[in-house]
Amino acid sequence: MKTIKIIGPNFNLKELTDVLNYSFSDYVIKFVVTEESLSQKIQGDGISMNHSIGVYSGNEGEEENKLEGFVLLAPDDFKNPTKLYNSVTGVIPTARGNKLIEKSISQMKPFFKNSGVKSILLEVIQNNPRAIKVYENCGFKITRELHSYKGDLNRNSLFQYLNNNNGNDDIIIEKVEKLTDDIINFIENDDNNIINNNNNNNKNNNNNNQQPRMNPSWSNTNQVIQREFNMGFNKIWIAKDYKINKIVGFLSIYSLSQRVRQVYVTPNYRNKNVATKLFYTMSNEFQSINFNASNIEEGYENLKNFFNKRIGLDFWVSQFEMELIL
Repeated sequence: MKTIKIIGPNFNLKELTDVLNYSFSDYVIKFVVTEESLSQKIQGDGISMNHSIGVYSGNEGEEENKLEGFVLLAPDDFKNPTKLYNSVTGVIPTARGNKLIEKSISQMKPFFKNSGVKSILLEVIQNNPRAIKVYENCGFKITRELHSYKGDLNRNSLFQYLNNNNGNDDIIIEKVEKLTDDIINFIENDDNNIINNNNNNNKNNNNNNQQPRMNPSWSNTNQVIQREFNMGFNKIWIAKDYKINKIVGFLSIYSLSQRVRQVYVTPNYRNKNVATKLFYTMSNEFQSINFNASNIEEGYENLKNFFNKRIGLDFWVSQFEMELIL
């Protein structure tokens, strides 16, 4: 007998850490957390234990009610959520084969719907057909394809490239020490034409200057960036045209894993090595040259080529973004 219920705020972090690591011990990609890193993930992604689901052994109220599975969910708004993001899901190997994830989501659908939630979003690795099938059985549909890259950034190569391709002397790079209103406004509002997932004509536009801003995956959104920055484990650099004192680009890095959250350059300043200058300046802040960039949407060839050819990161993994409409 299993008990499925909302985890709630009085959860045991050590137990959740141990169960997560056991659940991912045979995963297609190595994924290990500590209590500290899981706590940071909970805060950074905005996971709410009042919306997250736990699967427990035995009947509710029994003394030996052990956590065996979980669906950790982050709301778009803690008070009045309309969308939930499935940050991480796991079931320990000894409890698999009982369709616990399908049962968990199915049982909690009415609760979420009555709370005003319209949809649930997640990402799943493409070469994990078992997980894809589980989510399809729950009613999730694929909405887009995402690609990730990782590898060693060659500082000397970037320095040489910038020297040989001068022309952006008006651009200065500054490390952000405080998120002032002008920086927040740029990060959130510079390009109001953020791509609609169904508008493929603009997304596949070969003119880099006309291609709209990519809609970031949940863990790379502006809200996550600002939360992480305020907690001290996200670093941001801005590019400014000093002649007119205008912000024209920014780069955000999750510093604990050196993961690129976002890089963006305003359309009129593209193809002028602004992003390259941002990355070169940023890279000098880190001892390690190993970086990764996650969830670049299919169709954004300019970004894929930048990370792969300009920065030198290798293709890592592809994922599907999936959505369940409630």
